[in-house]
Amino acid sequence: MSLLFLSSSGTWERIIFYRYGHGIKGKVERYQRLHDWFGRCKTVRDELSKFLDMVNVIKKLSNRIDIARSELESVRELNTDSEISILEDKIKDLEKRNAELDLEISEYTGTTEMFREMMNGLKNENKTIIREDVRTAVEESNRKILDEIKL
Repeated sequence: MSLLFLSSSGTWERIIFYRYGHGIKGKVERYQRLHDWFGRCKTVRDELSKFLDMVNVIKKLSNRIDIARSELESVRELNTDSEISILEDKIKDLEKRNAELDLEISEYTGTTEMFREMMNGLKNENKTIIREDVRTAVEESNRKILDEIKL
């Protein structure tokens, strides 16, 4: 029988109870891999929130570009050359900033894919660890049963 808990130091630990003579003793195992996995999940969550913030900024900039374009069209109708050049400069600046943010988003997309692959690898590792734990527990219980039968 075992008990899994989060210790005060922030690592996952498991107490394994086993028979020892006429009593029961406990052995503590630390699950550093599980702790690392939760830390990586937080990193992925942080990166995704940054990515979503960048998407929101791009949406706002796109809206500003649309507003500036509509203002430009209304100014052209009034034939005020000075305002047109100012608004054209605004549009160019906003388009340049939008292009820079698009580049940053493509970098974050690559990072997100990398984290996704890393998470899948950790899940597979955890599955194999669990299988090994179950296999050793079954073998151990089978040995105990055979020992009891022999006695």
